[in-house]
Amino acid sequence: EQIRWMLSDLEVGESRQFDLTLGAASRMAPGESVLQLSARVQSQEFEHTAEPLEFTTHALPRFEIESHVDQDSAHPGDSLNYRFTVTNVGNADAADTVLSMRLPPHTELVNVLDGARFEASSQCLRYPVGCIEPGNAARLMAHLRLDTGFPAGDTTIETRVFAEAAHVDGLWSDTVSTLVQARAEIVLDLRTENNEAHPGDPLNCTAVLDNRGNAKAQNVEILLNLPPWVQPTDNTTNWDPGTRILRFEIPSIEPSAHGEFDISLVLASHFPHGTTRVDIAATVVNNDGKTQESQCGVWVYAAPALQVEIQGPVDQVSVGGAFPLEISVSNGGNAIAEDVELTLSLPRHSRPSKQSTGGQHDKDHRTVSWMLGRVGPEECMVKHLPIELAKDFPAGTTTMAFRAVAASAQARLTADQIYEVSVSATPEPHTHLLIQCDTLEPGAIVDATVHWRNEGDAQMTDGSITLDIGRYAHFESATAGGRFEASSCSIKWSVREIGPGTEANASARLRLADVFPEGETPFAPVLVLTSAEVPPVKGLIDPLLISAAPKLEIERTQHVDISRTELSQTPHSASYALAAMEDGDTTRNEIPVGSVITCKVHVSNQGNADARDAEIHEDLPFGATFVSVSDAG
Repeated sequence: EQIRWMLSDLEVGESRQFDLTLGAASRMAPGESVLQLSARVQSQEFEHTAEPLEFTTHALPRFEIESHVDQDSAHPGDSLNYRFTVTNVGNADAADTVLSMRLPPHTELVNVLDGARFEASSQCLRYPVGCIEPGNAARLMAHLRLDTGFPAGDTTIETRVFAEAAHVDGLWSDTVSTLVQARAEIVLDLRTENNEAHPGDPLNCTAVLDNRGNAKAQNVEILLNLPPWVQPTDNTTNWDPGTRILRFEIPSIEPSAHGEFDISLVLASHFPHGTTRVDIAATVVNNDGKTQESQCGVWVYAAPALQVEIQGPVDQVSVGGAFPLEISVSNGGNAIAEDVELTLSLPRHSRPSKQSTGGQHDKDHRTVSWMLGRVGPEECMVKHLPIELAKDFPAGTTTMAFRAVAASAQARLTADQIYEVSVSATPEPHTHLLIQCDTLEPGAIVDATVHWRNEGDAQMTDGSITLDIGRYAHFESATAGGRFEASSCSIKWSVREIGPGTEANASARLRLADVFPEGETPFAPVLVLTSAEVPPVKGLIDPLLISAAPKLEIERTQHVDISRTELSQTPHSASYALAAMEDGDTTRNEIPVGSVITCKVHVSNQGNADARDAEIHEDLPFGATFVSVSDAG
């Protein structure tokens, strides 16, 4: 085993130092060991070995003992479980290790670890372990039982364990203690005279005490835990209403002693519905802290009778109004109604006021509920709830029914009452039509805005808005889902609901016809609102006068056919001047006599109204003879 350093060059006079840290092995043979460390340096030219260094190590086993018992205090007859752990914390093997445990007086061995042996003569338990290497541990476990012959009072028993091994000087030991208390065993039996009773009956109990222990019981207390429907017959100072504990004190009870104590109680006048088992638990405590319990009881029958009443100050309210409701729940029976829940069913168009407090509002089921808990006989609970009415009632008179139900799931009881109030509502529809256009001429673009609102206190349903545009307007587009019906020349909007105080707008774009009758023609679209609740409502506007007039324009052309000249012998012997008929044109053309002149006249209407009964006149010039005419001229 070597450690080597490689050096390159070592100059003359140069020295170098190398540090090495070594540690002794964690496990060595017991006793002293000599460790020797040698070093040498060598090269091609020379070799030198240094004087060796020697180190002496000492390795010995060493014990640590951990003792444990499962009870710090016990009583005669109890069982004790011991566990002793011996750990070798030295640096050498602990060979031939033996663990020993001496049993204390008044104990007997019940069970031990396999391999351990008990020596009755010395009351010693021995467990040969063998070798325990450094860092390892051995464990001795034993189960002892305390006998019943302990003297009264407190006795401390000490249990000692020993560990010995080769190369370990002396004995290693540890001690664990247990406090043994001799006790008195008090047996309590609680009894009642009768097994059945009624609310308000007396309940007489007897507490029977026996000391079956091996010591005198001192400062004995009887603690009665009374249920809510049981009370002492008098205001004794031993009664604690907060904890409902009734306390009795007995100075002492000798072993094997017997005693009886009479306890007078009374049942409450109110009980849950049905048959109730009333159990009284008693606990006896003495100075050793030991307790023993017993109980007795009777069957008590009682039945509740729930009643509910709902009241309001008015029988008729207005739309959007508010009024308070008072709901009371009472119990006319002789038993407590447990888990009572009050539920108020709200009709449509009503809700609890925002200022209301308490109660659980279920918007989906339209209910308000209160958990009242227990309602005793002759007890009355009152809840107040302000109600707000909606602002969108249907037209007419609506009867609103508020139903209050009180129910006890445990008793399977229900009681209900209905309170009715009337609400009258009337819708009041209004419409308005606004027409906008840049010019009042045929072909102009017209923007129509339709506005409707409900100023009443009832809603309108299944409504529609119809705009009759007449035959001189053409539909271009509409907003809010408006659709054009060509058969009636109208635009229609469907309105599912128009609630009170609501208003809405829609618009449509129209284009006036390109041709109107000559003169001034009134243009007045008609707006009509219909619904299931009210007759149709019309929205009218002052007629817009659309002015229109025809504008005739004439274009005349002529063609001369010389080949058809009748005086061909003298084609140029004469000439004739023809004057144009258009706008004073004085242009003259020289044509031969006998030529055929074809005149074409084109008439157009450039205005915005029809030109009715129009006539075209063509005056023949002097020297011209009519030949023919088209189109029935």
